[in-house]
Amino acid sequence: MKSCQPIGAASKAFTWNPQYGKHSQAYVASKYRYDDRDGRGPYRLDNMTSPNPRPNMMYEWKGHASPKYGWRYSRETMQKLDEEGRIWYPASKDKRPYLKRYLNEMSGRILDNIWVDISPINSQAAERLGYPTQKPEALLERIIQASSNRGDVVLDPFCGCGTTIAVAERLNRQWIGIDISPTAVNIMKARVQKLGGREHPTEVRVYGMPTGEAELRELRPFEFQNWVIQRVDGTHSPKKTGDMGIDGFSFLEHAPIQVKRSDRVGRNVVDNFETAVERHGAKSGYIVAFSFTRGAHEEVARAKAAKGLELELVTVKDLLLGTSELVAPVLNRSVVDLPLPPARPKGARPTAEQLVESDQRSTEVA
Repeated sequence: MKSCQPIGAASKAFTWNPQYGKHSQAYVASKYRYDDRDGRGPYRLDNMTSPNPRPNMMYEWKGHASPKYGWRYSRETMQKLDEEGRIWYPASKDKRPYLKRYLNEMSGRILDNIWVDISPINSQAAERLGYPTQKPEALLERIIQASSNRGDVVLDPFCGCGTTIAVAERLNRQWIGIDISPTAVNIMKARVQKLGGREHPTEVRVYGMPTGEAELRELRPFEFQNWVIQRVDGTHSPKKTGDMGIDGFSFLEHAPIQVKRSDRVGRNVVDNFETAVERHGAKSGYIVAFSFTRGAHEEVARAKAAKGLELELVTVKDLLLGTSELVAPVLNRSVVDLPLPPARPKGARPTAEQLVESDQRSTEVA
């Protein structure tokens, strides 16, 4: 047994548009057996007699006597159908004419509540973004078309990678997408904007993103790291190992960045970062945290004096105010003198699986 309710129906006032699928080949072969080879394709024969008495529809048609209850159509309609070649006539006047129902004019098989014709997203799918719960666009397209009309509002309160709102935009619906993850929100925004193309990106308004230190402190590790790297228009390190080593690179000079979701980051962190910067072959780098100890600043000065390393300690407040060179680079040489950074690898952004794993680890620690 099963109980079904139209999606989104909170009351009796709901929208439900039946959806149709293709007929099976066996059904088509058995029902649409006729073809006049006139380019209109196969058709089946449909009854033209009235199921109930209709005295005004009782007339002779081209030598065929009126059915017991009359015809289904008026003389005018019968004439029009005849002129369009949509009536099949038997050889004998003792038999009834039939209406031609062409296969290409039929909506198809009305779908029931079990859908098996939409495949899940595979590893090679062009629309795949890496979210473990990502749904195929074809599935959301069917749901949205069934439960809403053009101009209606579609709400997805757990929007993830934005499949629902992207499909809603494409189907000319209004939409609202909600997600707790700032990374997910940025993915959603970029995905919908791409629908309008490079010249006319779709307008997207975002509300409730972290704007202050208090909100940023609530982010989980990889979410905070993503916020920092995106804030400075940087790129993520292809090696994603939580909180060790190099987390990303600056936009212009491709300098290493390490992100710490901590207060009072000390000398030992700077010392370890020096090693990571040198191992990378860089001459400068940035550490981002909420605050630093006096020892951390002393180690930065020592590294510059002893090794010529230009390390900058950047607070989250600096990023919010835009006062750090990491946000607004000050160049002492022309851009053309700067070497081009290496191409960004395909896996340079944390995947959805890693974000989920990071969230789980954070929850377990808490």
